[in-house]
Amino acid sequence: MKTKFLISLLFSFVPLIYMAYQWNYIPEIVPLHFDADFNPDRFGAKSELLWILIFVSCISILMTLLFKFLPKIDTKKNLENQRGILESIALGTSIFLTIISFYIIQSAISGSKILMISNLPIFILLFMAFLGNYMINLKQNHFIGIRTPWTLASKSVWKKTHQFAGKLLFFGSIVGVIILLFLPDFKVKLIFMGFWLISIMAVSVSKSYNFYRQESIVG
Repeated sequence: MKTKFLISLLFSFVPLIYMAYQWNYIPEIVPLHFDADFNPDRFGAKSELLWILIFVSCISILMTLLFKFLPKIDTKKNLENQRGILESIALGTSIFLTIISFYIIQSAISGSKILMISNLPIFILLFMAFLGNYMINLKQNHFIGIRTPWTLASKSVWKKTHQFAGKLLFFGSIVGVIILLFLPDFKVKLIFMGFWLISIMAVSVSKSYNFYRQESIVG
């Protein structure tokens, strides 16, 4: 477990190390913002890009530390035996943010916005599938997971909901990735991804209520 924690921290610094290595290859002026059509509408010095990557790295570090110490502040004490799951999620998050950072750096070097954004919806859905795989075994807590009034009121409802939602998120995201491969452009992919994830979450929340109703009727 300690190894996962250290690797997560290491991944948090990898983008900064990579940018330092590529510093001389990055143009002095790079695109920093894109309009609704994903054309660059604001440019700035590459030092500004460095601050963006520092911000992303800080998020990665904070997420790693948060998942490391969540068991200590969990009032239900259910996360104490799930440190492995939490640190795996932290590691996956660090790797995901590192991939995004690499795309940002490579886009700055090549001057192509397409390199940065074209595959972003696919990476997001793959990350969601990764989270779904761990959601299945997540125990009741106040910090992560599907925290509806019904899942927090009953351990059995929490368990059934997360087993259902975890599988739905995993397989649904994989199916979503396959569909994305056949969609024409980034805008369509982004809209589809948002609709797809919202639908998965809506079904999962609705299912948690159904589980609660069934438990109430039986009780």
